[in-house]
Amino acid sequence: LPPLDPTPTAHAATTLRAVRVIGGSGHAGHYGWGADTIPPGHPDAGNVLITDYWNYRVAEFDQDGNLVDFPIKNDGKHAAPYDVAVNPVNGNLAIGDVDLGTRVSIYSADGVYLRSCGNAQRWRYPAWLDYDETGRLAVADSRGHKVVVIDDDDCSVRFQFGSQGGGLAQFSTPRGVDFADDGTLWVNDNN
Repeated sequence: LPPLDPTPTAHAATTLRAVRVIGGSGHAGHYGWGADTIPPGHPDAGNVLITDYWNYRVAEFDQDGNLVDFPIKNDGKHAAPYDVAVNPVNGNLAIGDVDLGTRVSIYSADGVYLRSCGNAQRWRYPAWLDYDETGRLAVADSRGHKVVVIDDDDCSVRFQFGSQGGGLAQFSTPRGVDFADDGTLWVNDNN
């Protein structure tokens, strides 16, 4: 296109014409969202699990970036997984499933659906997850402005904390949790 003259009356109307169109509507091969590393002591330790949001599955990649498998497939028992976490004690996989029942879905290490934890009465947007070294699962409820720690064996609540606000133990859309090696729980408070 010719350079634009800053005075609008200097040129007649310009008609734009596409030279070529690149791309178009379609479906991506992978919609990455959340990730976790398979811990030591488990088969495929060091491999990375990455949620595949719009393909409704979780992909496993080796340390060279090669696709290994889909340990959680599109099985109809969950919708779009936001985050994935690996239980270091029993190898269970947890996914935040806010689009189908507002819950956390638990799968065995080999991808067998075990149970769903919670519903809209427990939390509003349980998207972000992490396990501590003892197997407790922290769930950041982004729209509920709290963190709930559960046992993935029976979905029982160990404890919870937080409310909406900017004060001590208050959150405004927490969008990430991570246990440090010393057990400290870090919360990414988005707003």
